[in-house]
Amino acid sequence: MLELPKTAVLAFDESGIVEIHADATTAAIAYEGIDVELGVVSFFDADGHGLDAHFITPNEHGCSLGFLKWVKSGTYTLVLAAEPKKPLELAFSEAVALEKNEWFETLDALIAHLRSRGVVVDFSP
Repeated sequence: MLELPKTAVLAFDESGIVEIHADATTAAIAYEGIDVELGVVSFFDADGHGLDAHFITPNEHGCSLGFLKWVKSGTYTLVLAAEPKKPLELAFSEAVALEKNEWFETLDALIAHLRSRGVVVDFSP
């Protein structure tokens, strides 16, 4: 397996799946703005810091004919969060699987790697 790049972004979706993206740009492309706005996914950098979506084009919501609701996903970039919505260790406690990637075979291997770099990954209630 390859070394995890410093630019890597970890994405945790609400179903407990963790995806590793090479950088913030590829992570932002992988998830629609509406899903990010709804909190379906949480992002962290390779050092465990939370990332927030900064919308360049906001999501649009509307209604046609008075009852047909529609939404158009906006575009965003990921920026360091001033206050993360969820700590990384809590995100890992809710994780159930790691999506196939070029860096790690298992979720445990990813956690062990981050722990070896001093990243707090163990949740303590």
